[in-house]
Amino acid sequence: MKVITPITLGAVIFGAASAALAKPAPQTDSPSTKDYGDSPEDLNEVNIIGDRANNRRNAWWNRGDVALFEEYLATGERRIDGLTEQEIVRTAVELAEQAQRDTNGTARRRSFHAKGQACLKGTLQVEDLSGSDKAELRFGVFSTMRSYDVWGRFSSGSGQIQSDAVNDPRGFAVKVMNVQGSPVDPDFVDPLPTDGEGFMHQDFLGTNSPVFPTRNAKTFIDFHAATLEGGLTMVKFLANVKKDGPRTADILRKWIDPNVGSLADLTYGSGGAFQMGERAGKYWLKACDGNRKAVKPDNPGEDYLTEELSTRLNSGSREVCMQLEVQIQRHPKLHPIEDASVLWKDIPANVEVDRFYRNPELRPAESKKRSGAFVKVATIRFPLEGNQDFRSDARRAQCEGMFFNTWHSTAAHRPLGNINRVRRDVYKASFLYRDKP
Repeated sequence: MKVITPITLGAVIFGAASAALAKPAPQTDSPSTKDYGDSPEDLNEVNIIGDRANNRRNAWWNRGDVALFEEYLATGERRIDGLTEQEIVRTAVELAEQAQRDTNGTARRRSFHAKGQACLKGTLQVEDLSGSDKAELRFGVFSTMRSYDVWGRFSSGSGQIQSDAVNDPRGFAVKVMNVQGSPVDPDFVDPLPTDGEGFMHQDFLGTNSPVFPTRNAKTFIDFHAATLEGGLTMVKFLANVKKDGPRTADILRKWIDPNVGSLADLTYGSGGAFQMGERAGKYWLKACDGNRKAVKPDNPGEDYLTEELSTRLNSGSREVCMQLEVQIQRHPKLHPIEDASVLWKDIPANVEVDRFYRNPELRPAESKKRSGAFVKVATIRFPLEGNQDFRSDARRAQCEGMFFNTWHSTAAHRPLGNINRVRRDVYKASFLYRDKP
Protein backbone atom coordinates (compact mmCIF):
# COMPACT_ATOMS: atom_id res chain seq x y z
CA MET A 1 0.00 0.00 0.00
CA LYS A 2 1.51 3.31 -1.06
CA VAL A 3 1.64 6.16 1.40
CA ILE A 4 0.12 9.20 -0.26
CA THR A 5 0.44 11.81 2.46
CA PRO A 6 0.65 10.68 6.10
CA ILE A 7 -1.33 12.26 8.90
CA THR A 8 -1.12 12.00 12.66
CA LEU A 9 -3.09 13.55 15.48
CA GLY A 10 -0.65 16.45 15.57
CA ALA A 11 -1.74 17.82 12.18
CA VAL A 12 -3.67 16.98 9.04
CA ILE A 13 -1.81 16.02 5.91
CA PHE A 14 -4.30 16.45 3.12
CA GLY A 15 -2.81 15.03 -0.08
CA ALA A 16 -5.10 12.54 -1.76
CA ALA A 17 -8.07 14.55 -0.59
CA SER A 18 -6.77 17.75 -2.15
CA ALA A 19 -6.43 15.93 -5.45
CA ALA A 20 -10.01 14.72 -5.16
CA LEU A 21 -11.12 18.25 -4.34
CA ALA A 22 -8.81 19.99 -6.77
CA LYS A 23 -10.73 23.23 -7.25
CA PRO A 24 -10.87 25.57 -4.25
CA ALA A 25 -14.32 25.78 -2.74
CA PRO A 26 -16.19 29.06 -2.64
CA GLN A 27 -15.67 30.83 0.67
CA THR A 28 -19.03 30.13 2.25
CA ASP A 29 -19.62 29.30 5.88
CA SER A 30 -19.31 25.63 6.76
CA PRO A 31 -21.42 23.84 9.38
CA SER A 32 -18.60 24.42 11.86
CA THR A 33 -18.34 28.16 11.23
CA LYS A 34 -21.87 29.38 10.54
CA ASP A 35 -23.53 31.81 12.92
CA TYR A 36 -25.27 30.17 15.84
CA GLY A 37 -29.02 30.28 15.46
CA ASP A 38 -31.65 31.05 18.07
CA SER A 39 -33.20 27.62 18.45
CA PRO A 40 -31.97 24.61 20.47
CA GLU A 41 -31.74 22.70 17.18
CA ASP A 42 -29.18 25.20 15.88
CA LEU A 43 -27.29 25.26 19.14
CA ASN A 44 -27.21 21.47 19.30
CA GLU A 45 -24.88 21.40 16.32
CA VAL A 46 -22.16 21.33 18.98
CA ASN A 47 -21.62 17.68 19.95
CA ILE A 48 -19.94 16.09 22.92
CA ILE A 49 -17.91 12.94 22.21
CA GLY A 50 -20.15 10.12 21.00
CA ASP A 51 -23.38 12.14 21.06
CA ARG A 52 -23.92 11.98 17.32
CA ALA A 53 -23.34 8.23 17.26
CA ASN A 54 -25.83 7.76 20.10
CA ASN A 55 -28.31 10.37 18.86
CA ARG A 56 -28.31 12.23 22.21
CA ARG A 57 -27.92 15.83 21.15
CA ASN A 58 -30.91 17.06 23.11
CA ALA A 59 -29.90 15.12 26.20
CA TRP A 60 -26.47 16.75 26.01
CA TRP A 61 -27.84 20.24 25.54
CA ASN A 62 -30.28 19.88 28.44
CA ARG A 63 -27.76 18.41 30.90
CA GLY A 64 -27.66 20.41 34.08
CA ASP A 65 -24.18 19.42 35.27
CA VAL A 66 -22.09 20.95 32.50
CA ALA A 67 -19.76 23.78 33.42
CA LEU A 68 -17.08 25.97 31.92
CA PHE A 69 -13.39 25.04 31.88
CA GLU A 70 -13.98 21.29 32.32
CA GLU A 71 -13.42 18.20 30.19
CA TYR A 72 -16.44 15.92 29.88
CA LEU A 73 -15.64 12.24 30.05
CA ALA A 74 -17.87 9.19 29.92
CA THR A 75 -18.27 7.37 33.22
CA GLY A 76 -16.02 4.34 33.51
CA GLU A 77 -13.92 3.86 30.38
CA ARG A 78 -13.66 6.88 28.16
CA ARG A 79 -15.41 5.98 24.91
CA ILE A 80 -15.52 7.95 21.69
CA ASP A 81 -18.00 6.65 19.13
CA GLY A 82 -17.82 3.18 20.67
CA LEU A 83 -14.05 2.88 21.16
CA THR A 84 -12.06 3.52 24.30
CA GLU A 85 -9.37 6.16 24.08
CA GLN A 86 -6.71 3.48 24.57
CA GLU A 87 -8.04 1.57 21.56
CA ILE A 88 -7.90 4.78 19.54
CA VAL A 89 -4.34 5.46 20.76
CA ARG A 90 -3.18 2.00 19.63
CA THR A 91 -4.68 2.48 16.18
CA ALA A 92 -3.34 6.03 15.90
CA VAL A 93 0.19 4.91 16.84
CA GLU A 94 0.06 2.13 14.23
CA LEU A 95 -1.01 4.65 11.58
CA ALA A 96 1.75 7.06 12.61
CA GLU A 97 4.37 4.31 12.34
CA GLN A 98 2.94 3.22 8.99
CA ALA A 99 3.34 6.78 7.75
CA GLN A 100 6.95 6.86 8.97
CA ARG A 101 8.13 3.52 7.61
CA ASP A 102 11.17 3.59 5.39
CA THR A 103 9.80 2.93 1.90
CA ASN A 104 12.47 4.48 -0.30
CA GLY A 105 15.79 4.01 1.46
CA THR A 106 15.65 7.34 3.29
CA ALA A 107 15.53 8.06 7.00
CA ARG A 108 12.33 7.74 9.01
CA ARG A 109 11.22 11.32 9.51
CA ARG A 110 8.45 12.98 11.47
CA SER A 111 5.18 11.38 10.43
CA PHE A 112 3.79 14.89 10.05
CA HIS A 113 5.48 18.23 9.32
CA ALA A 114 8.59 16.44 8.05
CA LYS A 115 9.89 19.44 6.11
CA GLY A 116 11.05 22.29 8.29
CA GLN A 117 11.40 25.46 6.25
CA ALA A 118 13.14 27.32 9.07
CA CYS A 119 14.24 26.77 12.65
CA LEU A 120 14.83 30.14 14.29
CA LYS A 121 16.13 31.47 17.61
CA GLY A 122 14.33 34.37 19.20
CA THR A 123 12.60 35.83 22.21
CA LEU A 124 9.07 35.87 23.58
CA GLN A 125 8.11 39.09 25.37
CA VAL A 126 5.06 38.87 27.64
CA GLU A 127 2.73 41.87 27.41
CA ASP A 128 1.91 44.16 30.32
CA LEU A 129 -1.16 42.35 31.66
CA SER A 130 -1.46 44.28 34.91
CA GLY A 131 -4.83 45.58 36.00
CA SER A 132 -8.01 43.85 37.15
CA ASP A 133 -9.47 43.85 33.63
CA LYS A 134 -6.65 41.53 32.46
CA ALA A 135 -6.56 39.19 35.47
CA GLU A 136 -7.88 36.22 33.47
CA LEU A 137 -4.89 36.52 31.11
CA ARG A 138 -2.24 36.23 33.83
CA PHE A 139 -1.37 32.55 34.07
CA GLY A 140 1.60 30.27 33.47
CA VAL A 141 4.10 31.77 31.05
CA PHE A 142 2.08 35.00 30.98
CA SER A 143 1.96 35.56 34.76
CA THR A 144 4.52 38.35 34.71
CA MET A 145 5.85 40.77 32.10
CA ARG A 146 9.20 39.31 31.17
CA SER A 147 11.20 37.85 28.28
CA TYR A 148 12.02 34.21 27.42
CA ASP A 149 14.37 32.68 24.88
CA VAL A 150 12.51 30.59 22.30
CA TRP A 151 13.01 28.26 19.36
CA GLY A 152 10.50 28.44 16.52
CA ARG A 153 10.01 25.90 13.72
CA PHE A 154 8.05 26.70 10.54
CA SER A 155 7.02 23.62 8.56
CA SER A 156 4.81 22.06 5.90
CA GLY A 157 2.33 19.43 6.97
CA SER A 158 3.20 16.43 4.83
CA GLY A 159 5.20 13.51 6.17
CA GLN A 160 7.13 13.56 2.90
CA ILE A 161 9.84 16.04 1.92
CA GLN A 162 8.29 17.80 -1.06
CA SER A 163 8.32 21.08 -2.91
CA ASP A 164 7.02 24.16 -1.10
CA ALA A 165 4.90 24.76 -4.20
CA VAL A 166 2.71 21.76 -3.30
CA ASN A 167 -0.47 22.88 -1.55
CA ASP A 168 -0.19 21.67 2.02
CA PRO A 169 -1.20 22.62 5.56
CA ARG A 170 1.51 24.69 7.25
CA GLY A 171 2.69 24.60 10.84
CA PHE A 172 4.46 26.72 13.42
CA ALA A 173 5.81 25.37 16.71
CA VAL A 174 7.35 27.43 19.52
CA LYS A 175 9.48 26.12 22.39
CA VAL A 176 9.66 28.60 25.29
CA MET A 177 12.86 27.88 27.15
CA ASN A 178 13.37 27.61 30.91
CA VAL A 179 9.90 28.27 32.20
CA GLN A 180 9.59 27.91 35.97
CA GLY A 181 7.33 25.03 36.98
CA SER A 182 6.85 21.29 36.84
CA PRO A 183 5.60 19.25 33.86
CA VAL A 184 1.93 18.39 33.97
CA ASP A 185 2.92 14.80 33.12
CA PRO A 186 6.34 13.61 34.37
CA ASP A 187 6.44 11.08 31.51
CA PHE A 188 6.61 13.98 29.05
CA VAL A 189 9.68 15.99 29.86
CA ASP A 190 11.48 17.73 27.02
CA PRO A 191 14.89 16.01 26.59
CA LEU A 192 16.64 19.34 25.97
CA PRO A 193 18.66 20.44 29.03
CA THR A 194 17.34 23.28 31.20
CA ASP A 195 18.94 25.87 33.48
CA GLY A 196 18.45 23.53 36.41
CA GLU A 197 15.92 22.08 38.82
CA GLY A 198 12.54 23.79 38.76
CA PHE A 199 12.75 24.76 35.10
CA MET A 200 11.22 23.18 31.99
CA HIS A 201 10.42 24.05 28.38
CA GLN A 202 6.85 24.95 27.36
CA ASP A 203 5.70 24.16 23.79
CA PHE A 204 2.97 25.88 21.75
CA LEU A 205 1.98 24.23 18.44
CA GLY A 206 -0.28 25.52 15.70
CA THR A 207 -1.44 24.80 12.17
CA ASN A 208 -2.91 27.32 9.75
CA SER A 209 -6.53 26.58 10.64
CA PRO A 210 -8.62 27.85 13.56
CA VAL A 211 -10.28 24.44 13.99
CA PHE A 212 -9.41 20.76 13.82
CA PRO A 213 -10.72 18.98 10.69
CA THR A 214 -12.66 16.29 12.58
CA ARG A 215 -14.86 16.49 15.66
CA ASN A 216 -13.06 13.84 17.72
CA ALA A 217 -10.13 11.43 17.79
CA LYS A 218 -12.11 8.43 16.50
CA THR A 219 -13.26 10.28 13.38
CA PHE A 220 -9.71 11.48 12.88
CA ILE A 221 -8.16 8.01 12.80
CA ASP A 222 -10.80 7.02 10.22
CA PHE A 223 -9.69 10.04 8.19
CA HIS A 224 -6.01 9.26 8.69
CA ALA A 225 -6.48 5.67 7.53
CA ALA A 226 -8.35 6.86 4.44
CA THR A 227 -5.55 9.30 3.64
CA LEU A 228 -2.89 6.60 3.84
CA GLU A 229 -4.97 4.38 1.55
CA GLY A 230 -5.60 7.29 -0.81
CA GLY A 231 -7.62 7.47 -3.99
CA LEU A 232 -11.17 6.13 -3.89
CA THR A 233 -10.96 5.32 -0.17
CA MET A 234 -10.41 8.99 0.60
CA VAL A 235 -13.21 10.06 -1.72
CA LYS A 236 -15.58 7.62 0.01
CA PHE A 237 -14.62 8.96 3.42
CA LEU A 238 -15.24 12.56 2.42
CA ALA A 239 -18.67 11.57 1.10
CA ASN A 240 -19.60 9.61 4.26
CA VAL A 241 -22.12 11.75 6.15
CA LYS A 242 -22.10 9.44 9.19
CA LYS A 243 -18.38 10.10 9.63
CA ASP A 244 -18.75 13.85 9.03
CA GLY A 245 -16.84 13.49 5.77
CA PRO A 246 -18.46 16.46 3.98
CA ARG A 247 -17.81 18.68 6.98
CA THR A 248 -14.16 17.61 7.08
CA ALA A 249 -13.83 18.26 3.34
CA ASP A 250 -15.26 21.75 3.75
CA ILE A 251 -12.84 22.60 6.57
CA LEU A 252 -9.89 21.29 4.54
CA ARG A 253 -10.84 23.31 1.45
CA LYS A 254 -10.44 26.43 3.55
CA TRP A 255 -7.33 25.14 5.33
CA ILE A 256 -5.09 24.49 2.35
CA ASP A 257 -4.22 27.93 1.04
CA PRO A 258 -2.79 27.73 -2.51
CA ASN A 259 -1.43 31.29 -2.36
CA VAL A 260 0.94 31.29 0.62
CA GLY A 261 3.61 33.93 0.08
CA SER A 262 5.29 33.56 3.46
CA LEU A 263 4.96 31.28 6.45
CA ALA A 264 5.39 34.39 8.60
CA ASP A 265 2.11 35.84 7.24
CA LEU A 266 -0.17 33.03 8.37
CA THR A 267 -2.24 32.51 11.52
CA TYR A 268 -1.64 29.21 13.32
CA GLY A 269 -4.44 27.95 15.58
CA SER A 270 -4.10 25.51 18.46
CA GLY A 271 -7.16 23.58 17.24
CA GLY A 272 -7.85 21.92 20.58
CA ALA A 273 -8.45 23.55 23.95
CA PHE A 274 -5.98 24.09 26.78
CA GLN A 275 -6.00 24.92 30.46
CA MET A 276 -5.46 28.64 30.98
CA GLY A 277 -4.77 28.97 34.67
CA GLU A 278 -8.13 28.44 36.38
CA ARG A 279 -9.92 28.75 33.07
CA ALA A 280 -9.77 27.07 29.65
CA GLY A 281 -9.38 28.38 26.13
CA LYS A 282 -7.52 28.29 22.84
CA TYR A 283 -4.59 30.20 21.42
CA TRP A 284 -3.24 31.19 18.07
CA LEU A 285 0.05 32.50 16.72
CA LYS A 286 -0.32 35.17 14.05
CA ALA A 287 1.75 37.66 12.11
CA CYS A 288 2.44 40.84 14.06
CA ASP A 289 0.25 43.80 13.26
CA GLY A 290 1.87 45.84 10.52
CA ASN A 291 3.87 42.96 9.01
CA ARG A 292 4.43 43.34 5.30
CA LYS A 293 2.59 40.75 3.26
CA ALA A 294 4.61 38.59 0.88
CA VAL A 295 3.27 37.55 -2.52
CA LYS A 296 3.72 34.02 -3.82
CA PRO A 297 6.13 33.98 -6.80
CA ASP A 298 4.70 33.24 -10.25
CA ASN A 299 7.11 30.33 -10.57
CA PRO A 300 7.79 29.17 -6.99
CA GLY A 301 10.87 27.03 -6.46
CA GLU A 302 11.28 23.89 -4.36
CA ASP A 303 12.22 25.92 -1.29
CA TYR A 304 10.63 29.30 -1.99
CA LEU A 305 9.14 29.55 1.52
CA THR A 306 12.58 29.07 3.10
CA GLU A 307 14.07 31.59 0.69
CA GLU A 308 11.38 34.16 1.55
CA LEU A 309 12.15 33.87 5.28
CA SER A 310 15.85 34.27 4.54
CA THR A 311 15.16 37.41 2.49
CA ARG A 312 12.87 38.77 5.22
CA LEU A 313 15.59 38.36 7.85
CA ASN A 314 18.22 40.00 5.68
CA SER A 315 16.23 43.05 4.62
CA GLY A 316 13.51 45.37 5.79
CA SER A 317 12.83 44.99 9.52
CA ARG A 318 15.49 42.23 9.69
CA GLU A 319 13.23 40.12 11.88
CA VAL A 320 10.30 37.72 11.77
CA CYS A 321 7.59 38.85 14.18
CA MET A 322 4.65 36.80 15.47
CA GLN A 323 2.22 37.48 18.28
CA LEU A 324 0.58 34.96 20.62
CA GLU A 325 -3.09 35.55 21.44
CA VAL A 326 -5.49 33.65 23.70
CA GLN A 327 -9.25 33.12 23.64
CA ILE A 328 -11.09 32.29 26.87
CA GLN A 329 -13.96 29.78 26.86
CA ARG A 330 -17.29 31.53 27.51
CA HIS A 331 -19.83 28.72 27.09
CA PRO A 332 -19.31 24.95 27.58
CA LYS A 333 -21.53 23.98 24.64
CA LEU A 334 -20.93 26.71 22.08
CA HIS A 335 -17.21 26.69 22.97
CA PRO A 336 -16.86 22.92 23.42
CA ILE A 337 -13.67 21.33 24.68
CA GLU A 338 -14.38 17.83 23.38
CA ASP A 339 -15.23 18.86 19.78
CA ALA A 340 -12.17 20.57 18.33
CA SER A 341 -13.84 21.19 14.95
CA VAL A 342 -16.15 23.92 16.27
CA LEU A 343 -15.16 27.54 15.75
CA TRP A 344 -15.59 29.51 18.97
CA LYS A 345 -17.53 32.67 18.20
CA ASP A 346 -19.31 35.39 20.15
CA ILE A 347 -22.14 34.00 22.26
CA PRO A 348 -25.61 35.23 21.17
CA ALA A 349 -27.37 37.62 23.55
CA ASN A 350 -30.29 35.25 24.08
CA VAL A 351 -28.11 32.37 25.37
CA GLU A 352 -27.61 32.04 29.12
CA VAL A 353 -24.00 32.08 30.32
CA ASP A 354 -23.86 32.82 34.05
CA ARG A 355 -25.08 29.44 35.28
CA PHE A 356 -22.09 27.61 33.78
CA TYR A 357 -19.57 29.08 36.23
CA ARG A 358 -19.00 26.69 39.12
CA ASN A 359 -16.88 29.42 40.72
CA PRO A 360 -18.68 32.77 40.42
CA GLU A 361 -15.40 34.57 41.05
CA LEU A 362 -14.22 33.50 37.59
CA ARG A 363 -16.99 35.40 35.83
CA PRO A 364 -15.55 38.19 33.68
CA ALA A 365 -16.88 41.68 33.27
CA GLU A 366 -20.22 41.92 31.53
CA SER A 367 -18.56 43.19 28.36
CA LYS A 368 -16.49 39.99 28.07
CA LYS A 369 -19.04 37.33 29.04
CA ARG A 370 -20.03 36.61 25.45
CA SER A 371 -16.82 37.50 23.66
CA GLY A 372 -15.11 35.10 21.28
CA ALA A 373 -12.24 37.54 20.75
CA PHE A 374 -8.53 36.67 20.89
CA VAL A 375 -6.35 38.92 23.07
CA LYS A 376 -2.61 39.43 22.63
CA VAL A 377 -0.50 38.18 25.54
CA ALA A 378 3.00 38.02 24.03
CA THR A 379 5.15 38.97 21.04
CA ILE A 380 7.73 36.60 19.50
CA ARG A 381 10.62 38.06 17.55
CA PHE A 382 13.23 36.24 15.47
CA PRO A 383 16.00 38.75 14.60
CA LEU A 384 18.76 38.36 12.05
CA GLU A 385 21.29 38.04 14.87
CA GLY A 386 21.52 34.37 15.79
CA ASN A 387 19.70 33.24 12.65
CA GLN A 388 22.18 34.04 9.88
CA ASP A 389 22.92 30.31 9.61
CA PHE A 390 19.37 28.92 9.87
CA ARG A 391 19.79 27.18 6.49
CA SER A 392 23.03 25.46 7.49
CA ASP A 393 23.27 21.68 7.89
CA ALA A 394 24.24 22.14 11.55
CA ARG A 395 21.14 24.21 12.35
CA ARG A 396 18.86 21.81 10.47
CA ALA A 397 20.33 18.83 12.34
CA GLN A 398 19.92 20.64 15.65
CA CYS A 399 16.25 21.30 14.95
CA GLU A 400 15.54 17.79 13.69
CA GLY A 401 16.72 16.54 17.08
CA MET A 402 14.11 18.66 18.86
CA PHE A 403 10.81 17.25 20.09
CA PHE A 404 7.78 19.57 19.91
CA ASN A 405 4.80 18.28 21.88
CA THR A 406 1.73 19.99 23.33
CA TRP A 407 2.29 17.87 26.47
CA HIS A 408 5.59 19.64 27.15
CA SER A 409 3.53 21.81 29.42
CA THR A 410 3.04 23.11 32.93
CA ALA A 411 -0.31 22.55 34.65
CA ALA A 412 -1.31 26.12 33.80
CA HIS A 413 -1.25 25.24 30.06
CA ARG A 414 -2.40 21.59 30.24
CA PRO A 415 -3.87 20.22 26.96
CA LEU A 416 -7.61 19.43 27.17
CA GLY A 417 -10.08 17.29 25.22
CA ASN A 418 -10.03 13.85 23.61
CA ILE A 419 -7.95 14.98 20.62
CA ASN A 420 -5.19 16.21 22.92
CA ARG A 421 -5.42 13.19 25.24
CA VAL A 422 -4.86 10.80 22.33
CA ARG A 423 -2.28 13.12 20.80
CA ARG A 424 -0.18 12.73 23.96
CA ASP A 425 0.91 9.15 23.25
CA VAL A 426 0.97 9.46 19.47
CA TYR A 427 3.47 12.33 19.59
CA LYS A 428 5.79 10.38 21.84
CA ALA A 429 5.59 7.26 19.68
CA SER A 430 6.35 9.33 16.59
CA PHE A 431 9.42 10.86 18.25
CA LEU A 432 10.75 7.49 19.44
CA TYR A 433 10.16 5.81 16.07
CA ARG A 434 11.84 8.37 13.86
CA ASP A 435 15.57 8.59 13.18
CA LYS A 436 17.35 11.46 14.91
CA PRO A 437 20.61 13.13 13.82
